[in-house]
Amino acid sequence: MNKYLKHACARTIFTCLVLFLPFYFCLNQPAYAEKSRPKIALVLGGGGARGISHIGVLKALEKHRIPVDFIVGTSIGAVIGAGYATGLSPEELEEIMTTVDWQEIFDDKSSREILSFRTKLDQRKFVDFELGFRDGKFLLPSGIVAGQKLDFILKSMAPVTMETDFDKLNIPFRATATDLETGEFVLLSEGNIAESVRASMAVGGVFSPVMIKERLLVDGAYADHLPVDVALKWGADVIIAVDVGCQLLKRDKLENFVDIVSQTRNIMWSRQIQKSIELLREQDILISPDVCGMSVLAFDKSRGMIKSGEKTAEMFEDKLAKYSLAEDKYRKYLKKQRRAEEDNFIIDFIRITRTKRVPEEAMRSRMETKPGMKFNAKKLEEDLSRIYEIGEFEQINFDIIEENGKKGLLIYGEEKSWGPHYIKFGIQASDNFEGDSVYNLIGQYKITQVNRLGAEWLVEPKLGRKAGVYSEFYQPLDYAERFFITPKFDLLRDIEDIYEGNARTARYRTISILGGIDFGMNISTLSQMRFGYYRGILDAEAFVGDTTLPSFNVNQAGFITGFAYDDFDNDYFPTEGLSCDVDVYISNEGIGADEDYYKLEGSLTQAFSYGGHTFTLNIESGYNLRKEIPFYDEFTLGGPLRLAGYSPNQLRGQNFGVASLLYYYNIASPKSIFVDKIYLGCMLESGNAWISVEHIDVNKLRYSGSGFIGLETFLGPVYVGYALANKTDDWGRIYFVLGRLF
Repeated sequence: MNKYLKHACARTIFTCLVLFLPFYFCLNQPAYAEKSRPKIALVLGGGGARGISHIGVLKALEKHRIPVDFIVGTSIGAVIGAGYATGLSPEELEEIMTTVDWQEIFDDKSSREILSFRTKLDQRKFVDFELGFRDGKFLLPSGIVAGQKLDFILKSMAPVTMETDFDKLNIPFRATATDLETGEFVLLSEGNIAESVRASMAVGGVFSPVMIKERLLVDGAYADHLPVDVALKWGADVIIAVDVGCQLLKRDKLENFVDIVSQTRNIMWSRQIQKSIELLREQDILISPDVCGMSVLAFDKSRGMIKSGEKTAEMFEDKLAKYSLAEDKYRKYLKKQRRAEEDNFIIDFIRITRTKRVPEEAMRSRMETKPGMKFNAKKLEEDLSRIYEIGEFEQINFDIIEENGKKGLLIYGEEKSWGPHYIKFGIQASDNFEGDSVYNLIGQYKITQVNRLGAEWLVEPKLGRKAGVYSEFYQPLDYAERFFITPKFDLLRDIEDIYEGNARTARYRTISILGGIDFGMNISTLSQMRFGYYRGILDAEAFVGDTTLPSFNVNQAGFITGFAYDDFDNDYFPTEGLSCDVDVYISNEGIGADEDYYKLEGSLTQAFSYGGHTFTLNIESGYNLRKEIPFYDEFTLGGPLRLAGYSPNQLRGQNFGVASLLYYYNIASPKSIFVDKIYLGCMLESGNAWISVEHIDVNKLRYSGSGFIGLETFLGPVYVGYALANKTDDWGRIYFVLGRLF
């Protein structure tokens, strides 16, 4: 080929490139970028609850017909940004953010209705915090909140798919995060969008970190609070940045440790934000809603923050006007942005990913959602809560997947990294400041998932006035834990006071060793039946006061049959619901007991509310059903809800009955680390203990009345009150109780 032909070919190729490349770029230009207008990027910064004001900015942008071509969000900005990018309107985002119970969302515990009966019993005794134990080391959870409920909310706001290219969303989107190991800035552009948003808002130490592509990620605000640089690199012609950070407080405003912690955080953020603001150009817009007076946790002020965001954005009306679209073009834009309405699909299959410790069968047995049903988000959320309630998962999650033209669910879980050996503790205390004090520390060491049916072995040591150790092996007989068998052992040393009238005459030291086995049935999450056999010894002697009282060294053996029901809405201060317990004890000489006797004991409590006023009616009684009950096993009365004006165990007999009416009102809700709610209340009580059925006489009832302050605390419920009673020699007594009354 001669040089002239080469030159001709080169000219031809060059001409083709010049003519056809523009057409190529036009055909491959993203749908969101119209040639006739600049590309607009929306940058939404972090700031906790203050970031809900982003929704107000979106409302203002839509009012002035401002299109958004791509979105970059950090932390709460990622939440709002992802919702808008996947097709939610500002009004829909406002509805979600203002109706969600944020206190509930930031609490991983399932509702009491879903909790197993066994878990409810545990909650009565122990603080809501557990440690792990492995290889001789104590292990802490990776965060106070794992985000179980938060994940579900995020998935209701964004498409639930296994893998998503964020450029293919209704509006291209990016979330930012921080690599917890290296501190590096991480930009998330694909994957599970709800998981990416969770990572972007995973405040260190509060929320558990999120593992994405072998990187452990936390809140993006740590690396870049207002990621303007991302929008610049993306090629934005115009940036609308929304900053919800706040100015540093003056010295006279730093009044407490909360202010100081907030100030140190703002110092870090303010420097980052300033660097980002310096990157903004003349055509860019910085919107800073007036929300600095709001706490980063003030989710209950969401509506006010949204209004503030909208009001502040309106101040830029003139500058925004130059980017406004004509009404017809903006309608077309909104049609692309809005999420298409879809009926709930039919679930063709459900796939469950088995974890290391929990078998698939155990997870599937707790699901009411089945193949062939319509997808129901509420029902699925309850299913996931039941699986989460197994107690082995840091999170249990789902995705909607498609295979061979069929649509189904993938259920998968992340097991607790600090399990399966767990440690809990609890404190039980009562004192009337007249020598009747009981202070006990109780611990629990539990090994879970001992076998495929989910068996558990636990040991519970006790220290204090009641000292000893309890142990049991809980063996479910099916994956759903409908039936179970429980061998158990109990060693207990106790101190019990003996009264004659109003005077304490002696104090007994008792030591009991009991072994037994229970066969049980969990009728539902609200009720349980048990039938058990026990055998052991009891040794008791008086060691203070009248030491001439008889000592006891007896063999005990018999059967216990019990039924329990509990649908209270709250462990400590229920506002509605019913709780009842009925137990029958049969001591039988034929199987090794020294005494033959039967006794029945039961209690019933009904709670109901009117407005913010709560009333509970409690009835408790016990009866001798056959021969005389021996002295060491008689019924006793005294103390709050059992005649608060009398000392614990002051009244003793073969039969007893007591009725109590309580009233309490929630006067404050600090929601601090230590105290969640404060109540003011009072109680009226009536009852007595009798030597025999023939001696039961309503004319000889004893009465007690008291007023109290109640606290919901991290350690459990606390009651401090003053009680009066008839037929006593004193003018009343102050009492203190730490522990569940109901």
